[in-house]
Parts: sequence; C-alpha cells; structure tokens
Amino acid sequence: MKKETVKEALSGLKDLRLTKKIVGRVGKVPEIPDDDFEHPNLKELAVMVEGAPQQLFAGYLINLDSSVRDDNFLLPELDRLLNSLKSVRRQAYFVANDCYLHPQDFVERLARHGLEVPVENVFTPVRIAQLYLRREFAGAKVLSLADERFNKALRNAGINLVADPLKAEVVLLSHNLNFNFELFTQGYQALAASADTKLVTLSMMRTRKMGADGQVVPGTRGYVRALESATRTSYYENLGRPGVKYLEVIFAESGLDPADTLFVSDSLSNDIRPTKRFGLPTALLLTGSSTLAQAKSAKQKDQPNYLVDSVAELVPAYIMDQVEHPAEYAAEE
Repeated sequence: MKKETVKEALSGLKDLRLTKKIVGRVGKVPEIPDDDFEHPNLKELAVMVEGAPQQLFAGYLINLDSSVRDDNFLLPELDRLLNSLKSVRRQAYFVANDCYLHPQDFVERLARHGLEVPVENVFTPVRIAQLYLRREFAGAKVLSLADERFNKALRNAGINLVADPLKAEVVLLSHNLNFNFELFTQGYQALAASADTKLVTLSMMRTRKMGADGQVVPGTRGYVRALESATRTSYYENLGRPGVKYLEVIFAESGLDPADTLFVSDSLSNDIRPTKRFGLPTALLLTGSSTLAQAKSAKQKDQPNYLVDSVAELVPAYIMDQVEHPAEYAAEE
C-alpha cells in the first residue's frame, strides 16, 4: 500500500479528527469575565485518550516549566518536534509562568541545547504584562511593584512607569523576592487614593517553586490579599494562573485559533484545567511532575485530552516518519 506523503497529508489536515469529538470550535478569542468561567465547549473536551494525538494542529502552545526549572529540555525529542513542525508549516509557541524568566532568557537557554526559537514565539509574565498594558491601558501611568529587571523590561516596551503612587492609574503586582513594607505602602497609597486605580496581578498562586531544587515559597496571592484587605478593594485582573486572561493575550498576539491549537504541559494541576476552561485541547507530557495515575484519578474536567511520554509524539507518527526519512517516500512516488 502506497504511504501518504507529507504533501498529501498537508492538503487534508483540516479533515483529520479523532472519532470521538474532543475539539470544539470557538471562533474568536472569548472574553473571560472571571476565574470561574468555563467555556461552553468544556464537555466536548472531556474525553481523555491515553495516547498521542492522531491529527496535526495549526499551532502548539507548549509549557515546560518543570523541565525548564530542572534544565531538562527533553532532547532530542524537542528538537525532533520543532523540526517536524517547521517541515509541515506549523507554529510552536512557548509559555512559561516564571516571572523571573524573560523571553530572551528562555531563547538563550534553548540555544545552549542547539534549539532555535524566535523570541516573539515566547510568552513569559513580563511579555504578557507588556502586551496587556499596551492593549488595555495604553499610555496609563503604572506603578509596578515588581523587581528592577522586570520594571526595566516594561520601560523598554514603552510602558509609562511612575514612582509617585498618587499619580498611578494601574498598580502592577508581580512575585518579587525583594517585596517589602515600603512597596506594600506604595501599593496601598495608590489604590487608596482613587477608586479608579486598578490592581493587576501576574499570578494568584498561593505558593510557587524557586530554584533548581524546587523550594516552595509563598506566592503572589498573599501580596494581593494583603492589599485588598488594607484598601477594601479587589484586584481588577489576574494575568497568570489559575486564571485564563494570559491565554486571551497570547491568542490575540499570535493570531492562532484556540480551537486548532494544542496546549502542551508537564503540569496537570497548574495548567490543564484552566486551559480546558478556555476551550483548548490539551496534552499532558509525562516527563514533569505529573503522572499517569494522577491524570486517571483527576476529575474528568481536569483531565488532559492526550497523554504522551515524549514531545515528539505530538506529531502523528506517519508525519514524523516522512519528515525524518524523506528519501524513502520520494522513492515510492
């Protein structure tokens, strides 16, 4: 039997679907009113397949926080994935939730392993903040309570940072190892001065892991709750987990269709559920902190759609084979 060529596969990719419908069309990027939002197609994304996807997606949004933290980039599998996606003209984007990791840091770290990724294809909290502030608060005066490197990146992106709390229209809160009473007071003064001043946070995680050893430290939620209590206000927007606003920002910038983009993560608890709430099909990579047993025991709405042992499995085997052994297929044509 004549094997299908990459060219033929590309011409019919739109028709490739699993027999069980797990991908719901969402069209335009949905507006997300709050962290309790669940996309109407969530039930259609409930099916978990204990295996790899048998279709190509238009885009791949990959979160490898655990692997990045451990400096384990899953080589050579990640190299194979990127090469195959390039061959079939599919885009790979990376997202990281570490506010201390800037896009260029991610690119340089991958480059040390021989992987080339365009910096514009990387979304970290600092870039999410840049894009969001330019889109939602263009020209607004922003009081940032982040560290100086984070603030420098904001200034370089044209964000109007101010030092005077009484002039602030937006208070931006990020995880900051140097957060202290002085910064807390500045945030309080800005929010107390005007009911119109908005509190925007980069995360509402209770705890987070730091360093190669994964030490658990308090997350940004504590900072937010303290400011809310002192000012008797609530935060305006959460640009990080467990919310989904950051996904809205990513899709608005990338132009990808959420329904035709596979979200890949090595963390079941932190990423899969909120991503499915947004309407994305998901794949859990079993090389990080999450296990097959945990995926099986999770509630159905928290389960991934696919389970893979390697990122190379994200591309159907017959496509990967043609990309890596083109001479064999050329001889059969």
